[in-house]
Amino acid sequence: MSATKAHESLRKYGRTFHLASLFLNPLVADSAAKLYALCREVDDIADLATSKHDARERLDRLLVALHGRDKHCLFVNQFFSITPDIQSCYMVELFQGVQRDLGPVRITSQDELLHYAYEVAGTVGLMMCDVLRVSDPQGRRFAADLGIAMQLTNIARDVLEDADADRRYLPSDWVGSIDPQDILRADSTTKLSIDLGVQRLLVLAESFYASGSRGFQFLDLRSRIAIRIAARVYREIGLQVYASPESIWHGRTTVSTARKWALAGREVINTLLSIPSIGTIQYPARSTSDQIESH
Repeated sequence: MSATKAHESLRKYGRTFHLASLFLNPLVADSAAKLYALCREVDDIADLATSKHDARERLDRLLVALHGRDKHCLFVNQFFSITPDIQSCYMVELFQGVQRDLGPVRITSQDELLHYAYEVAGTVGLMMCDVLRVSDPQGRRFAADLGIAMQLTNIARDVLEDADADRRYLPSDWVGSIDPQDILRADSTTKLSIDLGVQRLLVLAESFYASGSRGFQFLDLRSRIAIRIAARVYREIGLQVYASPESIWHGRTTVSTARKWALAGREVINTLLSIPSIGTIQYPARSTSDQIESH
């Protein structure tokens, strides 16, 4: 895949990451865009599949090719053409996480949720470490945590969309054994359980954003600015959902372009002044009675 096509994919499907990429060194931005396009391709195999069986077979074929470094396979050839080299073990784990989405999803516990979030997003953080030449083990662990935080934000935002795909990522330990179809036609009791689950999810995400921010110190200046922007803008989605819990029942929450640029500008200044970004905003306490009163 050419850098131009990769950037087009990033601009179309990953607008927050595209904004952040504008602050990267151009060669690094090219590699990051190529990685994003490949990860997007894997996600789309599962999310856009008309046949789950066909999607699983396609993922299996790509996995075999990836394990064998078969560069006759276009996906594998593109993956191993990215510079610097990316460790393929993390792409394999990404595949494993995406394969979970090909069947009915009913997450049972927080541990299972975090394991899934690691597979589909923490691994991307680790692959980005390769792109950004971060080798320090601590820095890499923090990068995985940032990926997990972003995935938890995704889940909070996309409760209805996921339910429509027969997926419930909110653990049954938190919300009970609610079926996705029950979420789609939710009564007041179900909505309360889901709203409280989303609140808990966003508080959990906050701890991972705070951990992820500890990894910024391992990045060069341009990369630090870019990743801080991506993290802060993505985190804004969660802040908006937390401020307006009812928003999850009315479509996908988005951050306006103007707000993204305002946050980006703030992060540039804060980075240059060495002012912390993540962990400085705390979610206000919200009790169960607050939730009940909102219904």
